[in-house]
Amino acid sequence: MARLAGVRPGAPRIPLGGRRDMVRALTLVCAVGPTVLLVAAWLADLDHRATVTVLGAGAVCYGLAGVVAVAGGRLPQWGYQGSIAAVTALIGMACYIVGGGALTAAVGALYLWPALMAAHFFGRASTAAHLAFVGLSYAVVLAALGDGGTVAAQWLLTVATVVTGAGVVIWLDERTRRLALTDPLTGLLNRRAWDLGLQREVARAARGEGNLCVVLLDLDHFKQVNDEQGHDAGDTLLADTGSAWSAQLRRSDVLARLGGDEFALILPDCTTETATEIVERLRAATPDGHTCSAGIACADGDTGRELVKRADDALYQAKRGGRNRAVLSS
Repeated sequence: MARLAGVRPGAPRIPLGGRRDMVRALTLVCAVGPTVLLVAAWLADLDHRATVTVLGAGAVCYGLAGVVAVAGGRLPQWGYQGSIAAVTALIGMACYIVGGGALTAAVGALYLWPALMAAHFFGRASTAAHLAFVGLSYAVVLAALGDGGTVAAQWLLTVATVVTGAGVVIWLDERTRRLALTDPLTGLLNRRAWDLGLQREVARAARGEGNLCVVLLDLDHFKQVNDEQGHDAGDTLLADTGSAWSAQLRRSDVLARLGGDEFALILPDCTTETATEIVERLRAATPDGHTCSAGIACADGDTGRELVKRADDALYQAKRGGRNRAVLSS
């Protein structure tokens, strides 16, 4: 299975989902949630004290919506996580204010909203922490209310619903993300995923966190395979090549199919000597006696575009020099 470029297990998901999406969703939850709660409190005809408290909690939530909307995408990561935790705490307060019974159970359903947001925008570790906070918050509220023998059942039903909903969102997100970033023929990463990985590794190299090399590879005379043996044979060669090359790489390396018979490779923490050795292993592993040409470029203060341009120039030199060779960019 291809490793998703720039995506680590448990890593924040905001860069892929978009900070603007996060702001809109969080603003919506902070605005709609208290509105629904205020209408429910009015319909339930709460006493004056409870009503005033609900209004106060609603005002805090509206204020949070305003802060998030004004800040836009400029909040740090902890700011978004803290906002969702604050919404969860306000929901717990609302559950306590309404005084137990069926209305507390109904208000508890609001826990699902911030939980789904955490599942969509944050990594697994952050989502697990948030779900734990939901479970603890609701348990404290129900224990304080002392709502008879139904407390355990009410807690279990609410928390199970929240956790299951979050789990479904995580599964669907990861499946959609993998489909969006994977080449269906070879199972390698596609151009979009490779571009994301390249951006990340170029920034990392610019911070002095390791050398970076980029390799562009083409199968030699691939058009001839399609013309003489058919496109099925060409597809089989591409898939077999992806598998054979993947087996020669380090865990940190990122191999992608850019399109046609064009492949690209990101080699983090790699010297020119190591990059050359890896490319030679790939060339030797090319299946069915086929050959490939490669252009290698190692970062020297380059932008991602400059690095790819140098690798592409080196690849052109390899082809012009007779193919079946690797050329290191000067």
